[in-house]
Amino acid sequence: MTTKSSPHLLGGCIIFSWIRSLLSLVLFYCCSTCYADVETQPIFLSIKPGLCVLGENETQCQDRLHIKWKANMNYSLCLYQQEKIQSLHCWQSSSQGEYHFDFVASENTQFQLRDSQTQQILAVTIFKILINHDNNRHRRRNPWSFF
Repeated sequence: MTTKSSPHLLGGCIIFSWIRSLLSLVLFYCCSTCYADVETQPIFLSIKPGLCVLGENETQCQDRLHIKWKANMNYSLCLYQQEKIQSLHCWQSSSQGEYHFDFVASENTQFQLRDSQTQQILAVTIFKILINHDNNRHRRRNPWSFF
C-alpha cells in the first residue's frame, strides 16, 4: 500500500514556514527599534600630544595639552583628570569642545568626559609617559646598513 502526501498538509507546512519567517522578521524589527534608543551615541575624545618620553635625568613631563571631543548630539559634559575631584572644564548642551592647559605629570594619566548631571563616564583617553634610560646604548650597525 502506498501513501500519498496530502496536498493540504504540504500547503500547511509552507504557510506555517512563511508565517514563522514573517513573525521572526517582525520581532527582529521591534527589538532592534526598542534598543536603538537605549544605546548612547559615541563621543570621540582625543588628546595631543598623547605621549611624553622622559630622558635619563628627567622625572616629570611638562607639556601643553590640547583635548578635543566631538559627538553626534548635544551633551552637558565635564572633563576630569584621574583622581581629581574638581573638573578641569565643563560644556553645556554642546556637540563638541576643546580645552588647552599646561600639564605636569610623572606617570600615565587618564582623562574622562562625564555627564555633568549623572557623573557617568562617557569617554576616556590616557596621556602616556615612557621612561627612556637607554641613552648610552649604541647601535651595532650604521643606520644605512641593511645587513
